[in-house]
Amino acid sequence: MANMFMVRVSAYTCLVLGVGMLVLIILVPAAWWGLLVGSAAMFAAGGVLLLVYRFVKPQMPDFNDLPGLGGDEADMEEILTSTDRMMNRVSKMSSLGSAMAKNREKELRQSGHKVSVEVLAIRTPKKQASSDPVMEFRLRIQPPEGEAYEVKKHRQQVSQSIYPQITVGAVYDAFVDPRDPKTLVIDWG
Repeated sequence: MANMFMVRVSAYTCLVLGVGMLVLIILVPAAWWGLLVGSAAMFAAGGVLLLVYRFVKPQMPDFNDLPGLGGDEADMEEILTSTDRMMNRVSKMSSLGSAMAKNREKELRQSGHKVSVEVLAIRTPKKQASSDPVMEFRLRIQPPEGEAYEVKKHRQQVSQSIYPQITVGAVYDAFVDPRDPKTLVIDWG
């Protein structure tokens, strides 16, 4: 029965990690495809483990019927410990994703090409994981030399003190990745 408990904990761990990977897609949009595939794999593994737990568990003896194991307190302690570990891992993953996004922004500000961007459309997702929202923009990019082009979906975290001032039609400086002109960071200053 303890093995079945671990199957259930593993299933929920996979599901939590899948959700964590989906959160990382927002924070690290450049890696969205790999994170989406990883998230789908975690959800699939969690689903399979939950099915195993559901269909194999009825064939196992009841935990409380086993001699000398006193199921309730030990079971609850193990659940609480496992839940704390899972929440710590999700928190660390979220912090890692945020740090990766900030490092990417810093790198673009140092080595990116400076361009002008015009905000064509703004969308703020309804649910936010942090107090500073991740906003989605449609932008027109004007490099110093060459033709202007559009970026249909650019996501960037914006400070709450700044985002009410961002309007459609406003023009800002930005830094574009020289290898991928659709990857950029807007300088709101």
